[in-house]
Amino acid sequence: GSAFQGDVSLKDVDIPFNVPRIQQNTFAGDRHLTKVTIGARVNSIGAGAFRGTGLTALTIPDKVSSIEQEAFADCHSLASVVFGANVSAIGPGAFRGDDSLGTITFNGKSLGAVGAGAFSDVPSGAAIAITAPKDQFKNMKQLLKASLLPEGVKFSKAEEETKKQ
Repeated sequence: GSAFQGDVSLKDVDIPFNVPRIQQNTFAGDRHLTKVTIGARVNSIGAGAFRGTGLTALTIPDKVSSIEQEAFADCHSLASVVFGANVSAIGPGAFRGDDSLGTITFNGKSLGAVGAGAFSDVPSGAAIAITAPKDQFKNMKQLLKASLLPEGVKFSKAEEETKKQ
């Protein structure tokens, strides 16, 4: 097992600024874990890291480039995910079983790979917003559709959020 795997007392976790990677199965099965704040330096999220947790919303920081297989699988309460600017690889089944996931936002300019079944259980009618330029929007939409998205998922071109300096 991993450090906090199956810990029923965890409800809210802050991943420290200096942690570069969330290891495999770190919080797997912590169904009472409803909120996580991922530190700005995290660049990868390991396989099954948050599988089966009670997360309700998720923001992936800009530095994260890879989300491994089943990292957030079976998070039945997860309703929304915002991907940071540099997510380039989403592993197979990364969000499988997330049957409440109705709002997904990609803030990146491109996406390299989306594994099979990454979003296979999102509800029909889920909304996926993509901020990428028009040429990349089409590529990202195709990648996501090829990953076995359910029928009825709606895509939209979102405006980039401008960050105040």
